Amino acid sequence: MPRSKNLFIVGGTVRDILLNRPPRDYDIVTTDDPMDAATQIAALSGGRVIKLGKPGMHLYRVTSGRIECDVTAAGKESIISDLMARDFTVNAMAVSTAGGDLIDPANGRRDLEKKVIRMISGKNLTADPIRFLRAWRLAAELEFSISPETLEAIRADGHMVVRSAGERIRDELIKFFAAPVSADYIADFAGARMISAIFPGINDLKECIQNAYHDFDVFHHTLKTYAGLEAILNRPASADLSDKRIMDFFSAPANRPLLKCAALLHDIGKPAVRTTDDTGRVHFYGHEKVGANMAGNICRNLRFSNHQTHYVKTIIGHHLRPLFLFTAHQKCRLGQKAVSRFFMQTSPHSIDLLLLAAADAMGKGAGSDSGGFTKFADILITDYIDGFLPIVTAPSLISGHDIMSEFGLPPSPLIGEIMHYIKEQRLISTIRNREDALGRIKNFLKHRSPS
Repeated sequence: MPRSKNLFIVGGTVRDILLNRPPRDYDIVTTDDPMDAATQIAALSGGRVIKLGKPGMHLYRVTSGRIECDVTAAGKESIISDLMARDFTVNAMAVSTAGGDLIDPANGRRDLEKKVIRMISGKNLTADPIRFLRAWRLAAELEFSISPETLEAIRADGHMVVRSAGERIRDELIKFFAAPVSADYIADFAGARMISAIFPGINDLKECIQNAYHDFDVFHHTLKTYAGLEAILNRPASADLSDKRIMDFFSAPANRPLLKCAALLHDIGKPAVRTTDDTGRVHFYGHEKVGANMAGNICRNLRFSNHQTHYVKTIIGHHLRPLFLFTAHQKCRLGQKAVSRFFMQTSPHSIDLLLLAAADAMGKGAGSDSGGFTKFADILITDYIDGFLPIVTAPSLISGHDIMSEFGLPPSPLIGEIMHYIKEQRLISTIRNREDALGRIKNFLKHRSPS
C-alpha cells in the first residue's frame, strides 16, 4: 500500500481489523485524485484498475491475485467530513497509510468495545435508506445490539428502504440470513415496519389464529420455525437428527440463507386462504401454493436470481409434503413408492425440505408430535442418502434408444414416460438389471395399450 498523508484505509476494513476479522476487501479513500491512487496501488500489487459507478460518483476497483480494494475520493475533500457522512460509528473510522494513526471522530472504537451498532445521524440513514436494513445485517453478522436511538430511527423511517435498488436489498438480506445467529434478531427485525415494506403480506400473519394443532398465531409460529431451522442448520443434533451426514448432502451451501428466507415466508399464504367450517375448525387449504406465488413475486421484486426465486418457491410450495408422508406413516399407509416419488420430485432439495418441515413441526408448540416427526425425518434422510442417491446416480439400466429399438417405438413423449416409470420401479427395488427393466416395460405397454 502506498504511504501517503492523503490516503486512508476506511470503513468496514478498519472495523474488521480491529475485531481481528480478516477483511473481505479493502476500502480506500483519498483526498487526492482517486485514479492516481488506484494506479499506484495496482502497480505495487500487480493488479489492474476497473472504473465503476456513475459520473461524479466514480469508484476505482483494484483487483489482483492478492487483494481487491475500492478507491474513492473523500467527500468534501476532508477525511473527517467523509467519515461523518457514513452510516454507523463502527464504520466511520480510518487509518492513515502515512503513519498508521486511527482517525475516529464518531467514537466507533468505543462502540466496537460495547458491541453496539449506532447511527451517526438519522439524516445519514435517510440519505441512503439501505442503511436501515444494514443495521440489522451488521448486528446479526457481528452479534452486536442496536442502540435505542438507531432502533427508533428504523421504526420511524425504515420503510424507506424500498427506495433502494432491489439488488442492494437482496444482498443485505442474504447476508442477514447467512449469519449463524440471525434468529436472535428475527423477532425485532420482523416486528419493524420496515419488514412489511420488504415482504408485503407479512404483517397479515400477526393475530392470524390457527387450528388446535398450533399454540401460536401464524406470525409467532413463523418466528419459532425460523429459530428452529437455524438451530438445526447450525447443529442438526440439536433437533435429535442423528445422521451426521445431513449437511454434507444439503443441496448447496448457498441455499442455507435462502432456506431461512423460505422459513420466514413459508406460511405467508395462510391469511389469504383462511376459512372456518361449521364446527369452528380453522383451515388453510392451498396456502402452500398461494404462499409460493406470493414469495415468488417478492423475490422477483428484490431481484433474486432465477435460481434463488425457484428455490424459495419450491421449498414453500412443497413444505407440507413431508407432513403428509408422516401422517400416512402414522396410519401405517406409507409405502416405499410414495417415499421414492417424494425424493424424485424434490431432489436435490429433499433434505432441505425435511429440515424445514422438522422446524415447522417444532414451531407448532406442545400440541404437535414434533419429536415423532423428527425421528421420521431422520429415517427419510438416511433413506435419501443411502437408498435414493446411489440409484439415481448409477448408470441407467436402459436408454431411450434401447426402448425404441427393442419395442419398435418412434420418438415421442412416451419414451420419457417409460424412462420415468423404470426409474421409479428401480427405486422401490422391483428392477435390478436390464432384463427386469425390459420385462417391466413390456408389461407397462401391455396394460397401457387399448387392446
